[in-house]
Amino acid sequence: MTLVRQLEKDFKVKMFSSDQGGEFLNAKLTEFLSEHGIRLLTTNAYTPEENCLVEKLNGKLLSKVRAIRDAANLPACLWGRSFTT
Repeated sequence: MTLVRQLEKDFKVKMFSSDQGGEFLNAKLTEFLSEHGIRLLTTNAYTPEENCLVEKLNGKLLSKVRAIRDAANLPACLWGRSFTT
């Protein structure tokens, strides 16, 4: 079993946090989150105090995706694909 498959099996995303930016608030993503039982948490608009939470979580997520990509020996050109799966 690949590392990615093992992680998908062992861990489940419970919450998705967003700063209400248009790139993350759309019908397709909302439907996906709903289908997978993932709670959508949005911060209040124009509140830097709350936006830092989203930025911190995104930073952690990117670090984890990089680690998974590197562990799977994927080339850097697949960065976008590895982040969206």
